[in-house]
Amino acid sequence: MKFAEEHADWRNLVPYGNLGIILDVAGKNPGLSDEYFNLLARRHVPYRLIQRSELSSVSLASFQAVLAADLAPPTEAERRVLRDFAEKGG
Repeated sequence: MKFAEEHADWRNLVPYGNLGIILDVAGKNPGLSDEYFNLLARRHVPYRLIQRSELSSVSLASFQAVLAADLAPPTEAERRVLRDFAEKGG
């Protein structure tokens, strides 16, 4: 507790990661997603999660790359967001 209180300012740090993982909780193969997470952890790749329901051009703005594992077919709006991201260099 003492250590945590001595470093209370760490709680305000913003998560870092240039890789966004689009998480679809309704995916049909969660084992596939879990394996991606295991591989990322083994390689110490910093990433941040994006809930599928929060997928937008704003939510992708700070990423260099995104990974959508076990994602059910995207809607037309999701396709447009992902296409725009890719066309801008993502």
